Amino acid sequence: MVIDSKDVQEWSEVKARITRTIDRKDFRVLCRLHAKYFNHKYNEFCTCNKKLIRQWITELNEKLI
Repeated sequence: MVIDSKDVQEWSEVKARITRTIDRKDFRVLCRLHAKYFNHKYNEFCTCNKKLIRQWITELNEKLI
């Protein structure tokens, strides 16, 4: 899959904003980009699942940065 430079830029901006919390808008970007680059349906899981959030962030970092 070809990586879109706009997605890289968007993810870089979101990643810079994520510190100890993630707001709803950035969470949706995380879910959308993960679905696109890891070939699964868009899914917004419970934000209480910190382990999965960290996993998806790590996976996107490896793929897009």
